[in-house]
Amino acid sequence: MGGCSVCLLPKAVIYMPFADLVDIEKEILRLKAEEKRLTGELARSRAMLGNEKFISKAPEAKIAEEKKKLESYTRMMEQVKKRLAQLQE
Repeated sequence: MGGCSVCLLPKAVIYMPFADLVDIEKEILRLKAEEKRLTGELARSRAMLGNEKFISKAPEAKIAEEKKKLESYTRMMEQVKKRLAQLQE
């Protein structure tokens, strides 16, 4: 059921309209701010991993850590964009 939060109980299912739980406009603003933050983090992480000096001098653990961050930021950005698209339909 689109636009609803669902609570599953052993003998019941409760549907609560999402708009009754969350101020959708505020949620859109929050998600846009998160999108902006993630855009900056993704750019920073990609720049580090694309910097030959960093790659040649940094310990392997630091490089691995930065790759994990990049993967995490990428997943988070996908989720934010998906949720924004749902709320703006």
